[in-house]
Amino acid sequence: MKPEKVVKLQARKKLGNNNWSTAIGCFAITLMFAFLILFLYYCLVYGLGLVDITTGEIKSNKIRISNLLFYLTSGLFLLFTPVFSGYTKVCHNITKYGKSNTYDLFYYFTKSNLYFKALGVNILKGLILMPFVIFALSGAILTFGSIDYKKMEIFSIWLAIGIIMLLISIVSFLYFYARLSFVNNVLAEAPYNSPFFYIKESFAITKGKTISTLKLILSFTLWYALCFFILPIFYVVPYAKVAKSTSAKWLIKIRKEEFR
Repeated sequence: MKPEKVVKLQARKKLGNNNWSTAIGCFAITLMFAFLILFLYYCLVYGLGLVDITTGEIKSNKIRISNLLFYLTSGLFLLFTPVFSGYTKVCHNITKYGKSNTYDLFYYFTKSNLYFKALGVNILKGLILMPFVIFALSGAILTFGSIDYKKMEIFSIWLAIGIIMLLISIVSFLYFYARLSFVNNVLAEAPYNSPFFYIKESFAITKGKTISTLKLILSFTLWYALCFFILPIFYVVPYAKVAKSTSAKWLIKIRKEEFR
């Protein structure tokens, strides 16, 4: 049996052992935090009269205020990212100990040093991955901007450059995403090191395992497509997170055995 199938089977067994309710419930709380911040932004935008009701667009003389509110709510969202680290801890504990609870979801909010470690890890991960996202968007803009849709003409040189940029950025993003996939699992395992330690350890445990990690991540692609219908998301995300945590558990175990 392929490694990703074994990991998925183990994940389903762990969840089936009275852990589905915890995994789904904690995910729902995490999702609620994200939607509350989004809701706050729209309440402020509409409440302050920044939107033209007839067109649904931001008023031209209110764009700066709208941008300021966007940056403020984005900053607020960033400050709440340790709750996502907490959800990884929930899934990690389900995998490792066979059980978890809501306390684990807010574990990183219990002490200031834990909070800033989780926040630091998420910021570092974002800083590493963001350039590839920006590069991919630039490549996409260049690719589609190289086509004159009125005359149906293609500017081949710019199109080629755009496609190359897009391919390089996608491959690079997937590589680094795979190498950084278990940052929060390492954090859950040993929460009293520096944020740089968790980045380094995630790279260490995925050394030589990048392809198998990517296979596991990409094997959920069709599952994530079902999330378009909204309700499946409450099954897919907990399942995928526990599967990733199961993989992390074994990789961390192998890493520890190297130091014995």
